[in-house]
Amino acid sequence: MNKQTIRELRTAAGLTQKQLAERVGVTANTVARWERGMVTVGTVATLQALADALGVQLNEIELPKRKPTRPRSDES
Repeated sequence: MNKQTIRELRTAAGLTQKQLAERVGVTANTVARWERGMVTVGTVATLQALADALGVQLNEIELPKRKPTRPRSDES
């Protein structure tokens, strides 16, 4: 089975970030951050709501892996 990213699944479902956010119960900014890999999807309940909103099973979603952040300049 090929997993798809949240963005791929969202666009295939014809949803905007705002529409997906409303269905999952998060902000559009959160959806954007998931899609960019800036944050991981939090709880099992949120994951299930995401799968339900996208019309897929949990195992069909390629979950974002948090990208490492750059060290701040004062952390040398």
